[in-house]
Amino acid sequence: MSAAREAGALEPRFFNAHALVLRIRMRAGAAVPGYGADRATCQTEFARLIEALAAIADLEPCPRIAAHLEQFLARQLRAPGEAPGFAAAQVYLAVLGRQPDLARRALDRVAGQGSLSCRNDILPQLESFLAIGRSRP
Repeated sequence: MSAAREAGALEPRFFNAHALVLRIRMRAGAAVPGYGADRATCQTEFARLIEALAAIADLEPCPRIAAHLEQFLARQLRAPGEAPGFAAAQVYLAVLGRQPDLARRALDRVAGQGSLSCRNDILPQLESFLAIGRSRP
């Protein structure tokens, strides 16, 4: 993970380095932050996930890139529909990709995760992404 982060820091416009950080984060268990973790750890993992997504969005917030990245991440997980971290990423990427219905469905999946220890803490931030998406031209 540190090598991928170093690559991103050395070349901040290197999409593949940022995508690799997300891929590793998803496979390392952050795809299910909060399961078996305390609330603070869950919040930290969620913040890191959003930070990694934002680094990619800063490169070029293009709807096609968002869709491709979502598909790339989904292929890394055995059951992406059950991973709240992936659903949180989907909210963010669907807003970038101008897909409000997909963003809402992903938000609903996060809201339905009873075992996610920081669910009530992260839902307002995810909802704010939807509000931002509605205000964009």
